[in-house]
Amino acid sequence: MITKSQIQHKVRSIKAALLSARGKNILTFMLFIVISLVLWIVKTLNEDVQQDFKCVIEIVNKPDSVTMITELPSSINVTVKARGSNLVKYHFGSKPVISIDYQKYIRGSVIALGESDLRTILRQRFGAIATISNLNPDSLNIKFTSLPPRRLPVVVDSRVTADPTAMISTPPVSLTEYVDVYSIHGLPGDIKTISTYPVELTDLLESRIIKTKLKAPAGCRVIPDSVEVRIDVERLLVTKSIVTIEPVNVPKGVKLLLFPNRIDAGYMVTADKYSSKTPSFRVVADYRWIEAHPGATHVRLNVIDDGSVKGINLAQDSVKFMIER
Repeated sequence: MITKSQIQHKVRSIKAALLSARGKNILTFMLFIVISLVLWIVKTLNEDVQQDFKCVIEIVNKPDSVTMITELPSSINVTVKARGSNLVKYHFGSKPVISIDYQKYIRGSVIALGESDLRTILRQRFGAIATISNLNPDSLNIKFTSLPPRRLPVVVDSRVTADPTAMISTPPVSLTEYVDVYSIHGLPGDIKTISTYPVELTDLLESRIIKTKLKAPAGCRVIPDSVEVRIDVERLLVTKSIVTIEPVNVPKGVKLLLFPNRIDAGYMVTADKYSSKTPSFRVVADYRWIEAHPGATHVRLNVIDDGSVKGINLAQDSVKFMIER
């Protein structure tokens, strides 16, 4: 711990160093540096300088009943040549804000500003004698509407697959059920839903919630413009059952006998179906296959499932048969 006497000793040492000849020379040198810096700043503030800016756009004097259809650009990129004193405040983090008066620039259902309009507004921000160049964008056409929105349900456009050891348990669903759709002249009656952009994921092993954009109809705006989509994934458990083979497409008056008529089947199911002894798929022997393969002694087996199981594996792919008429 530093004692009071040690601090006093340190202060005396510093004071002695500053009062020495060398210390006075250093102080004089530092004073000249400060003076030079001040003179340079003053000179810079009174000279014309050129700088690039990203200007934030805002619409002012807009009625609350008005909704923008066209999204405002995130910024206007501009090169400004002006007195340094006019630009210095933007060197410290704050971006220039460009205010566009709604009442002044409305043209029907559009807020329209040409290049000359933007230059005028920018000079109001940076100074009347400022030189404005390299405008991007160099004009604005912002559509708006005063009509109330239509509320439409969200549908998910999905192309998702699970890992071979898992299953998509329910179709992907939007956590936002309805959205508001704004249009200038009214939404066409044949538009009943709003779709997401395709959700494409593969080999999922666990449930996911992802954010995705919505497809706005032409000339419309959807609020919100994106939704969260939930994809429910369940891990699968391996099980097996003895399944009765069903003859199908057998003509009237004909009997198809199978040997054996039951078969072992292994498959994967979700946890809620694991304890069930009745599988949700069928194993069939198609009489039409026999007709298409005269002389065959075995009939090929097919599986018909509802998509609730995966990895179905039969103990054999065909069985012997006999036809009785």
